[in-house]
Amino acid sequence: MANKEVVTKRTRVQIQQALTQLAQKKGDFRLAMLVSTDLPERWNLLVSAPWMDSLGTRSVISDLTSLLLRHVDKNSLSAIDRVSVMPGSDPFVRRIVNVVNGFLGVDASSHKGGFRLYDTVVEGHDIPEAFVFVADPRANEKSVKSPLTSQKLAVR
Repeated sequence: MANKEVVTKRTRVQIQQALTQLAQKKGDFRLAMLVSTDLPERWNLLVSAPWMDSLGTRSVISDLTSLLLRHVDKNSLSAIDRVSVMPGSDPFVRRIVNVVNGFLGVDASSHKGGFRLYDTVVEGHDIPEAFVFVADPRANEKSVKSPLTSQKLAVR
């Protein structure tokens, strides 16, 4: 049987669309990327955003997986072993955002299906292959979407 690519460009575009929809609802991502694991055709979806720090991992994973289930083909989705939520202050998150956005000068979100990285080492982590959907160093500076942001508060 021929080795068939499970996470195709179409699948990555579907993941990217789900991430975009979640960002519109909750707030901007600082980092969103699909990282290959040690097992062939197995992937980890790694996400980080300022709004995630206050919501908690369970809530974020629940929201994200329900969107992925609606947007991504189930066979392709089975290639994702894990969804990892990392704080924006994590050295790995800061460094990968800096590498993609700063050093490489890439706006990952403008790449349909993600910006592909090969054989990269970041903060001691080997990354044989990854697709970066968002690497935004300004995400922490942007306002987090919340029902309160549209309300004016009167101080007396």
